[in-house]
Amino acid sequence: MPNDAVLAFRLYLRSAQAGLPLGQICTGLAYLNGKGTPMDLVAAKGWWQAAAAQGNPGGEVLVGIQGGPTIQMNPAMPSSPQS
Repeated sequence: MPNDAVLAFRLYLRSAQAGLPLGQICTGLAYLNGKGTPMDLVAAKGWWQAAAAQGNPGGEVLVGIQGGPTIQMNPAMPSSPQS
């Protein structure tokens, strides 16, 4: 049985793939934080862009549209999640 984070990621991904903006945002956040899946900033931004393309304000903010914050890798951050 998968742990809660892995199960949550699978469910987020399923809803993201079905085209639901909230699922796309949550999938992106899981990739950003490496929760239930390996950290992948490119995939995170891709899912947020998919949500933004549907006019979702959360997706727009996460990709930096309308003056929102952008996500950039901090050089001091590890390139992969720590166990």
